[in-house]
Amino acid sequence: CLDVLEHVEPECIDAVLDDLKRLVKRVGLFTVAVGPAKTLLVDGSNAHRTIKPVKWWVEKLEARFNHVRVFISNEAGFGVIVQ
Repeated sequence: CLDVLEHVEPECIDAVLDDLKRLVKRVGLFTVAVGPAKTLLVDGSNAHRTIKPVKWWVEKLEARFNHVRVFISNEAGFGVIVQ
């Protein structure tokens, strides 16, 4: 799931993460941007709907997966492997 989660509306993120938990059978690889996108939607809002710090995302993932390992993290975003 690469460059997707930040595009999910905040009120839907828990449901999406729950569904990803259901779909991941062994290992999942996610990347998440943590800042605003350069792209704006037609209504003028930012294309990144859920802009939260790495810690917020990791806590959400740890609530659903037994193993969460951040393998890269910088000002733009992070990559994580979950099991």
